[in-house]
Amino acid sequence: YHVQGNHWNDIGYNFLIDRYGTIYEGRGGGIDQNVVGAHSLGFNDGTVGIALIGDFQNAQPTDAMQQALVKLLAWRLDIAHVDPLSKVTYVSGGNLKFKKGTKVTLNAISGHTDTYLTDCPGTDVESRLPTIAAAVAATGLPKLYAPTVKGNYSMRSVFTYTSGGTATTASVTFTASAAGRRRFPAQAGQGALLM
Repeated sequence: YHVQGNHWNDIGYNFLIDRYGTIYEGRGGGIDQNVVGAHSLGFNDGTVGIALIGDFQNAQPTDAMQQALVKLLAWRLDIAHVDPLSKVTYVSGGNLKFKKGTKVTLNAISGHTDTYLTDCPGTDVESRLPTIAAAVAATGLPKLYAPTVKGNYSMRSVFTYTSGGTATTASVTFTASAAGRRRFPAQAGQGALLM
């Protein structure tokens, strides 16, 4: 539909998940790269689009699909250091629901319906998002949502070199100091929009 119907050069979603829990790369460019999708007009930058393959207006996704979704979201949000239970504020690029420049506060894991006039991801999936976010928070790497750097580091190196038959010993001391909060760059999405 995206390529033949909309005449786009690729599918809009970054990832797709089938009923067996298989995760597919959607939009080309590499799953670990900052690939901007076309999954939610006005909110594509800084987000990742994930399509659950099926109609979930009244049906529920399979357990395998939900488990794959939790693992995928945990991985993507761990890389971006985003708390899946947090709120994130975006500035809309403009669409039928939010005028360009409108500040919109969303859950870090939100449905397409939160950003656009649509039924996606379906009533059943939308109602599960808080539970999915809680499962994501309990899954994956150690959580580093707002890394802080503090302290000093010093290293002294002693080396000997020979020039013209004469050995010379020298030492060099490197000192570094850092303090403050560091926001790491997101890898293909600071939040997630489910389609």
